[in-house]
Amino acid sequence: MLFFVSYGCQSVASGQHVEVDPEVHASPGDSVVLPCKAIAGGTELTRVSWTYEDGGDRINIAVFHPTYGASFPDSPLRGRVSFTQGTLEDSSIEISNVKMSDEGLYTCEYAHYPSGNVQGTTKLIVQERPTSQPPTVTAGLSTSAVSRGPCMPIEMEVQAFPMGSVILRCNVLQAEALKVTQVTWLYEAKGGERASIAVFHPTFGQSFPDFPQFKGRLRFTQATLEESAIEITSMARSDEGKFICQFSTYPSGTLESTTTLTMRAPPIPCLQ
Repeated sequence: MLFFVSYGCQSVASGQHVEVDPEVHASPGDSVVLPCKAIAGGTELTRVSWTYEDGGDRINIAVFHPTYGASFPDSPLRGRVSFTQGTLEDSSIEISNVKMSDEGLYTCEYAHYPSGNVQGTTKLIVQERPTSQPPTVTAGLSTSAVSRGPCMPIEMEVQAFPMGSVILRCNVLQAEALKVTQVTWLYEAKGGERASIAVFHPTFGQSFPDFPQFKGRLRFTQATLEESAIEITSMARSDEGKFICQFSTYPSGTLESTTTLTMRAPPIPCLQ
């Protein structure tokens, strides 16, 4: 038996979005399809990865790159997860022999250039099936970490003064072996929403997605696939938050590190 649900959309800048199903149900022993399609909106799709989260850290489970192909990093789903199409436009995955422990959040994340990373998340709910009901293949479609690995920030916390400037750095070890394909910086305000603010791709170069808060105040001071550094000028108290550096890699998936930025009161001038 095959089930489908209706579409919905998680829109982002310039018309890009990821189509996933918010919730899919399965029973132990089933095969389940988790759909994921990208609407590029005039941007370049450079890589896609799937991660699994059961309440703790995100685990990379599947990666597709147009040059290197499909990869399935070590995870509890290895050997049971596969791409149904294996293209950048349709990166749906199928999980076979579903287990109760497979329940959790599955995130499909596309690396775009020049707009950065866009993602959609599906919640997989696994329930025992009545004994009279045969196994099913479940699918749906609508719209909607990541491993820390060898990726690290130079500083986990940084402080800055109003109207000053700050440089945020991160690097990845063994970049050549990991086949890093793109570096993306994201900003997460106190509300928890993430937005891509800076992107580096070895072929397409540097990009600064349209994010009004940092417009004209952000630049790369170092832009390679091994090391990345961005500078923010004319700092304001509203710039406080988390800055996430993401390396899109093959075959390991997305590696990320986070630097927390806090603002300090301006120094009091000394009187002579």
